[in-house]
Amino acid sequence: MTEENIFVSKVNFLLTVLGASNSDIAHMIGVDPSNISRLKTGKRLPAKNSSSISHFIEGVYLFALQHQKLSILERIFDNQNSLDEKSLKTALQNWLFNDDNVPNLFPKQTENNLRFFGEKLDAVMNLLGLSNRQMAKILNTDPSYISHFRTGTRTPKLTNQLIQDICLLLAEQLIQQNKLIDFQKLLLSKEILPAQPDKLRETLFVWFGNITPLTAQSPIIDFVNYLDSFEIENSENIPDIDPSAFKEFYQQQSQYYKYEGFRQATLRFLIDAAENKGELWLYSDQAMTWMFEDKIYLSRWKALMCHCIKSGVQIKIIHNINRDSREMIKSIESWLPLYMSGMIQPYYCKKKPDNRFSNTLFLCPGIACIEATHVRNFENEGVYNYHTQAERLELLKKEFLGLLYDCEPLLQIFTENDKENFLFAFNHKPQKTINNLLPTLSLATMPEKLMQDIAKTSALSSAEKLHFKTLWKLQKDQLRYALENGHVFEFLPLQNPITDNIPIDCQNIILSQEINYSPKQYNLHLKQILKISQEHYNFFPVPLNQKIFEHVQLIIGSQQVMVMKRNNPRIVFLFTHPLMLKAFNDYIEQLKNKHDYYKEETNLLLKKYLDCSLAD
Repeated sequence: MTEENIFVSKVNFLLTVLGASNSDIAHMIGVDPSNISRLKTGKRLPAKNSSSISHFIEGVYLFALQHQKLSILERIFDNQNSLDEKSLKTALQNWLFNDDNVPNLFPKQTENNLRFFGEKLDAVMNLLGLSNRQMAKILNTDPSYISHFRTGTRTPKLTNQLIQDICLLLAEQLIQQNKLIDFQKLLLSKEILPAQPDKLRETLFVWFGNITPLTAQSPIIDFVNYLDSFEIENSENIPDIDPSAFKEFYQQQSQYYKYEGFRQATLRFLIDAAENKGELWLYSDQAMTWMFEDKIYLSRWKALMCHCIKSGVQIKIIHNINRDSREMIKSIESWLPLYMSGMIQPYYCKKKPDNRFSNTLFLCPGIACIEATHVRNFENEGVYNYHTQAERLELLKKEFLGLLYDCEPLLQIFTENDKENFLFAFNHKPQKTINNLLPTLSLATMPEKLMQDIAKTSALSSAEKLHFKTLWKLQKDQLRYALENGHVFEFLPLQNPITDNIPIDCQNIILSQEINYSPKQYNLHLKQILKISQEHYNFFPVPLNQKIFEHVQLIIGSQQVMVMKRNNPRIVFLFTHPLMLKAFNDYIEQLKNKHDYYKEETNLLLKKYLDCSLAD
């Protein structure tokens, strides 16, 4: 096969497996469909590094992204790991011009290569002797759906109810036909499979999607839900206390033993810090079991920490980011009431902790220090030293500062007193990708005239109007940059009916009072979003039937994540650490998989929604 024929066959192969027409790809990149046709028919063989190839690959990528088919592209390269955007485009470019044959994305199954949904479904159906027609009849669906799934030409969303029905049907058949041992071989598992249809259905679901069970909740969701419902008056914040009341729970000694002794030492430590108005410098990479396993102690710890904050004690804490993610989020939740004070500076250390030993260093400079080193998993058998000698405290201070030198802020925390710093941070790093998950429409997509009208007619103070306009401009600039360099997803909780109490996006620390759209203003803003979607191929509105969160909004970018609490106590968390970014981006990808965002369909839905609202 000639170089030209190989190139043409690969172009046609890409469009076929994606289910894309010339017009589809052309629309993605804003060119005439004839440009794609010439590549497809071989009338034009461009150079590898030409702009036409770059545009074609961009169109293919965007189409696959919009139609949730990136996994199909990745299969071409037999890569079991997800590729980032740049790597995938480079791989496509190289593949189009190499001598590799067009791959069979779903080769004949063996026990060792069942990696994709179509392969797995086909293998189980063959095991059970089920035809497409038989399965479709039981499921009351079209046989062509089953055929497309089975051959890999179409991969369903894992949130689709049909997948749940398929899993249950297969589970029932495996049990009825006594094929559990045979299925076990397909799984390459030695674990005994459950003989109950519901439990076996979950096993199938996890295997098909290679994901965690539906019952497993993301720690990010746990955290955001906790923040969403958090209110000062309903929190465990303790009113003013008398620290001397806690002195009965410990003895003054130089060494404390086991977890119980460690807990006694920390009570003494916090009382000493509060009474002397000293700073708290905290580091520990041992498991948090010592704190969370004793609920009575935990309430005492929280009470004393609150007392320290009220006493004006500044806190530096170096978090162990190598903890289990759930433990880490649980720790942040415990600190949440204290974060509201703005008195805490959280850090993470860039150096990895020792896998053999754990270390604890709680220091109140010049006052006291708890210091301990243990073989990991033996912390409940060890000794915790309590230092008050000036010379020893000075040496431990130098050690902590040396540790802090290799640290960076884990997150930035902004309260209503930090408006200027918040505005600076918002625009500090341009984001190539933006995911807006808000309980309303984003300020970034608001047309300028509407913004000016709202600012003019609102009851905001002059200073707040200025902050409102500044935030609008910063968000608008972020949106423009993302549309020029990446893509934007805007989750839209559409209000039905449209009322006059729909909040405008800025009810975080910027404004002290709530301002709302009129129905007319809301429609004008929604029209602008539809216009942006029509004009920009990489802007994806995702309509929602209801809000995901009531009082929290997320702006998840490529370099930072902002978590903003809109009601009291108002606070903004800014995350920049790669592991936290990944956790939030994993969550938003899961959310995308639950909702359709095909541009033509969503644009049509928005048009119908606007027509209905205007008719009312």
